[in-house]
Amino acid sequence: MITRIMDMIKIRKATPLEVFEYIGMIFLSKTEDKTFAAAQYQDFVGSTTEKCDLRVFVAEEETGNLVGCIGAQVWKGPIPAVVKENLFKLGCVWGLHCTGSDSMQSMTAIKLVEASTQYLKDLGCMKVLTSYGDSKLAKYALTHASTPYAPANLLTMPHPFVDSIVREDSPAEIVLAGQDEDKTVVQHWHNMWTEVGVPEEGLDPNFNNITKNFISEARDTKQYQTIAAIDKMTKKTIGTVSCQIWEGPAPQVTREKVGTIWAVYVDPSHRRRGIGTDMMKRTLKYLADIGCKSSTLLYASEGGRRIYERLGFEHADNLVCDLTTTTTAAPETPASTPAPLEEQEEEEEEVETNETVDVDSVPEEAVDALLRRLSGCTHVLKNLGDRKFCALLLSATTEILDAVFNQDDDDDSCFTDDDDKTDTKTKHDESLAEIRDIVVDVQKEFSLHVNPKENWFTQHKSKMGRGFDMEKLKQDPQKLAAKFNKLAPTYDHWTTGNKSRVQHWLCKKTQEYLQKHSTTESEEAVLDVACGIGLPGQTMRLAGYSGHISGTDISEEMVKRARKRGYDHTFVADANTGLQQVPTESKDIVVCLGAMELLNHGAVLREFARILKPGGLAWVSFQADDTAQGIPCPTAHQNVFGVTLDQIRERLHGAGLKLASSDHVHNAFATPSPQLNGELLPVAYWFVQATTATQGA
Repeated sequence: MITRIMDMIKIRKATPLEVFEYIGMIFLSKTEDKTFAAAQYQDFVGSTTEKCDLRVFVAEEETGNLVGCIGAQVWKGPIPAVVKENLFKLGCVWGLHCTGSDSMQSMTAIKLVEASTQYLKDLGCMKVLTSYGDSKLAKYALTHASTPYAPANLLTMPHPFVDSIVREDSPAEIVLAGQDEDKTVVQHWHNMWTEVGVPEEGLDPNFNNITKNFISEARDTKQYQTIAAIDKMTKKTIGTVSCQIWEGPAPQVTREKVGTIWAVYVDPSHRRRGIGTDMMKRTLKYLADIGCKSSTLLYASEGGRRIYERLGFEHADNLVCDLTTTTTAAPETPASTPAPLEEQEEEEEEVETNETVDVDSVPEEAVDALLRRLSGCTHVLKNLGDRKFCALLLSATTEILDAVFNQDDDDDSCFTDDDDKTDTKTKHDESLAEIRDIVVDVQKEFSLHVNPKENWFTQHKSKMGRGFDMEKLKQDPQKLAAKFNKLAPTYDHWTTGNKSRVQHWLCKKTQEYLQKHSTTESEEAVLDVACGIGLPGQTMRLAGYSGHISGTDISEEMVKRARKRGYDHTFVADANTGLQQVPTESKDIVVCLGAMELLNHGAVLREFARILKPGGLAWVSFQADDTAQGIPCPTAHQNVFGVTLDQIRERLHGAGLKLASSDHVHNAFATPSPQLNGELLPVAYWFVQATTATQGA
C-alpha cells in the first residue's frame, strides 16, 4: 500500500512562489520574530540562488498537495574559497520537512534527500554537508538514503567558553591582532593548504586577494578577528587563528549568534609547545565576548579532533555524504514497511557491552583484512607483516593505538606536545597516523572497536561518582579481588572512557629502553604487577618489546584476559602479601601502573627491589598530591589521596630503590564526579623510573 502511494509522489524543483510561500512559511513557524526571519530568509534565497546554485525540491502528491521539501546548494562559507573547485567543492542540503503519517514521512524524506544529493553530485560536489538538528526524521532519512550520510568532521561547542586562561609559561603572548596581521594570515592560510597536500596549481591564482577581501568583508559585517601568537623572545608572529560570526549555507532566521573558527596555524618550528591550544582558548573567549552562544569548526585530522574535543567541542548533529567513493546503502527495513523513527532512534543509542576484546576474539578474517591493507606499510614498522602482531593491534584500545602510533594530543611535559597536530607532520608521523586509522577502520568493520565516546563507561559515568572506599577495600583482599573480577569484562571500556594516559608514558619508556637494551638476553625480563586485563604488556609488545613478560593480579578474571594480550606467563597473587613465586634478582623491569592506590607502598616496593636484577628498573605510578597548587583532591570521597615527589623519593629509598626520573601528568585519567552529574575530574599522577640503590641515576 505504502509503496503504491509513494509511486504517486513526485519530487520536482520548486517554483519561486513555492520557495517563498511554502518553504518560507516552514522557517517562519520556527521563530517568534517573524519580521526578522522573513527578511533573513528572503535575503538568503536572493543571494544564493545564482551565487550558490540554490535549488529547492518539493514532494508533490497527484492532487497537487505538497508534502515535503528540501534545499540544496553549493557551500560558499564560512571560509575563503581558495581551492579550485575540481579539487575541493562542497555542497549542502538543508530544511528537510515532510508531512503525513510516520511511514509516509520516512519514505518521502528519503526520496527528497536522494534527489537533492544527486543534484549536488551533478554540479560536481565531492561532499555534501548537513545538520539534522533535533529532527529524528531528518537523521533517519539522511542515514538511510541510497548514498548514506555519516558523521562529519564538523565540531560544535554548544555553550560559551569560559576557561580562557592562557598558561603563564606559554612561549608566546596571545593577542587580538588588527589589519597589520592580515598579510600573515593570508600566508598562514596558504601554508595550511600546501602542507596538507594541495599542489600550488590547485590553488586559485588570485589566492591572496580572495583571502584579503574575505577578511575585509568579514571584519565589516561578521565581527572578524585575528588571534595572533607573538614569540616572547623574538617578538615575531608565530601563529594565527581566524574567527568570526558564522555565515553558513542555510537560512539564519534567528538572532542567535554562532561563531566559527578557521585557519588555525602555528609555524612548524614552534609546534608541539601548546601554542595552538593557547590561541584556541583566546579565540573562544573572544567569540563568547561578542555574544556567540556556540562555536563551530571543521577539523582536518584525528589529532585535531582530539584537541578540539578536549576544549569542549563535540560532533553534535552534523553529517557528511562522500560522493567521491562508491558506498553501500545503510541497512534499512523494506520500503513497504519502514520502521517507526522512535525504534530506529533506540537502536542507534544502544551501547555495546560485549566481552572485553582480546587476541582470541580477533577473527582470522580481520587479520587477513588488516594484512592486505598494510601490505605497503612494512617499511614503517617491520612487524606489520606478522599475524600475531596484527592481532594485538586489532585488540588494542584507542589509547594504546594512539600511544604506539605517536598520536599523542596531550600538552604535559612528559609527552610529545601535540597541540598543533592539525598542522604539518613529518612523513613518518603521517605514515604512523595512516596505519593507526587503517587499524581502527578494520576494528570497526569486524566489531572490535571500543568507541571512546560511546561505551560502557561513558554510558554509566553519571552513576559511578560515589565510587568506593579504596582504603577499606585494600584491607579485604577477597572483596578487592571480587570487585575487579566484576570489572574485568568491561575494563577496556573503562580505560577508554576514562581517557587513560598510562599507555602513553609506558610506550615512551619502552621505546627509550629499547634504544639502549636488547630484549633477548634475559629469559625473564619483565614483571607486570597488577596487570589487570593485560593492557601494559600489550602496549609494550606493540611498542616493540620482544622479551619475556610475566603478569600478576589479585583478580583471577583479570589474569584470564591478560593471558590473551601478549604475556608469556601469568599468575594470581596479592602483591600486598608478597610475590614469593618470583625469584630474587630475576627481572630487568618491574611495571606497576595505576595500582599503587590499592597497594601497601612499603611492602610492595621492597618486593620490587628484591625481584629486580642489579641495575634493574621499576616503572611505577603514584597518584600526585597537587593540593599545594590549589588543586583539590578528586578522589577524596574514595578515601584516596596523592603523594608528593619528596614522599615518593623517601619511600623508594626506604625500600632500597633510587629515584632516577619522574614525570608529572595532571590528567593521567579521569574519574566520575561525586556530584553524579556525568562530569569527569582529572586525576594527576607521578610516573617514576627507579633503579636498585646500587645503580646510579
